[in-house]
Amino acid sequence: MRMEQDDSIVFCVDSSAFIDINRYLSRLIPQLLDALDRLFNSGRIVSHITVFDEITTYSKRPDRLSRWIRPRRAFFKDFSLQQAVLVSQIVQRFPTLIHQNKEKDDADPWLIAMILERRANPDLFSASQEMVIVSAESDVIANRLPDACRYYSIRHFDIADFIAANGWRITLNASQNSRHTQSQAEPPSPSAPEC
Repeated sequence: MRMEQDDSIVFCVDSSAFIDINRYLSRLIPQLLDALDRLFNSGRIVSHITVFDEITTYSKRPDRLSRWIRPRRAFFKDFSLQQAVLVSQIVQRFPTLIHQNKEKDDADPWLIAMILERRANPDLFSASQEMVIVSAESDVIANRLPDACRYYSIRHFDIADFIAANGWRITLNASQNSRHTQSQAEPPSPSAPEC
């Protein structure tokens, strides 16, 4: 079943989703990164600076994802005092969202706080948009990001949900003369980005 693109959704993407998309999907479907750029540029993908910090490395040999993310820094929202207060409350309720001995902040509570802050202070454009968290985290492990999203009435999408919400469909075409199977995106509807 094909889901139609919903332009009222803004995707708040977690580092786990960026990492899995880079690691698995972008090599199989090269046009996916262009589709993500279109979503960034149209304001339909945002994230938090903690996600940017988790992904980027400033080594002399940064990985492919780090090199791709760095020029998109403007799409990663900065910390605010209101978010810090909210993060404290979120972590008190869901302490497993953070790892105590980690050098960098964990992004999960900051993504939730960013959405809660935006809900509390809607502007003309955000009032009609739903912010959804996209991650590679599973519903199987209790008290993680999907559970926290449910608690705060924030929808959580895995990568398959994210692809479906954009109206993308991935198909496989097998050549009769080849043993290899080729992955190809099905042509999207006129309003959906090609992937």
